Amino acid sequence: MKVFKIIIEHYFTRIASHIKLFNFMKKSILFALFLTIILIACDKTPDVIPIVPNAPDEEFNKLFTFSDGLVGSSSTHSVALPDGRTLWLFSDSFIGKANADRSTTIDKINSVKNVGMIQSGTSFQVINITENGKIKNLVDATASGNSLSVAHGTLSGGVIEILVHEYNITQRYLRPQIATFSFPALKFTGLTELKPLNTISYGDYILSDENYHYLFGRETRGSAIRIHVARAALGKLANQPLWQYFNGITFVDDAAATQPILGTSAKQFSVVKDGDKFKIILQKDNNVVAYTAPLLVGPYDAGKTLFSIAAKNTSNAFVHSQFLTKEGQHLISYDIQNLGSQNQDYLKNIDLFRPKFYRHDLK
Repeated sequence: MKVFKIIIEHYFTRIASHIKLFNFMKKSILFALFLTIILIACDKTPDVIPIVPNAPDEEFNKLFTFSDGLVGSSSTHSVALPDGRTLWLFSDSFIGKANADRSTTIDKINSVKNVGMIQSGTSFQVINITENGKIKNLVDATASGNSLSVAHGTLSGGVIEILVHEYNITQRYLRPQIATFSFPALKFTGLTELKPLNTISYGDYILSDENYHYLFGRETRGSAIRIHVARAALGKLANQPLWQYFNGITFVDDAAATQPILGTSAKQFSVVKDGDKFKIILQKDNNVVAYTAPLLVGPYDAGKTLFSIAAKNTSNAFVHSQFLTKEGQHLISYDIQNLGSQNQDYLKNIDLFRPKFYRHDLK
């Protein structure tokens, strides 16, 4: 009987132990569930809008819906920086504030000829300096009355070099220039004045490989535009006397021998290496078109429409290759430019003068 009693006591002791363990586990699970609910409720991480292939990029469209800072812009370019940031460049633009209803007034905005803006993740900062309460241009022409529009750029020799185009007071194109900025501070350090080259606006796009910077530019004749290409040794972008020019067969030293590689009507374009092919992406009317060639200098085909833009008064499609997804979706911007007479439409709605974004695989 004593042995039987010991067995019974041991048995009930084990049951009690299991019951205590079960109760502890039940309480632990309930506590973990409660803690999870609290953490979810307190999570302030913003919703990420998924990227839809070959469709508008709503995440970037949301990011560029500014109410303070860059509230109107044109001629969207970007330069990828090696530290992961992006330098955005714009020509004629407005910097200031907007009302809650997306309107603004003249006293709330500053008009500038060129703008630089740094993106780091989802944060943006305009780098134009303010002097005596007025926001200045990112870079000014040295000749009084002339102005500069910004084009494309690259990191060269440890500094950022931006090709800018100089215009006189009647908006006649004069010549390319190079504006330099320190890296990583992005402080303006100087302007290298280049010589005019057959009225070609070299630097509309810069594509670099391990040996050269290839500088694409526009030759404008009325409404007709022809794209040309020159090249500079890597890290020697500002050494204009050593530039070479594509003459239809090869690169030569004579700038006058240059021959166009593509005819268009677009004032802005991008050149993208896509696999073993090269593509020139530009906007033709309301269509974004890709021209493809086996070599950077061509010959380019007749072009293929990638997508059409429903909005009116748009132009200047441009590819921002640093935002390429692993699925091969490129980020493409185009500018809405619907200011209206005396900027009245823009003052009522600042979203009528800004970039919009689209995703496409360029196929």
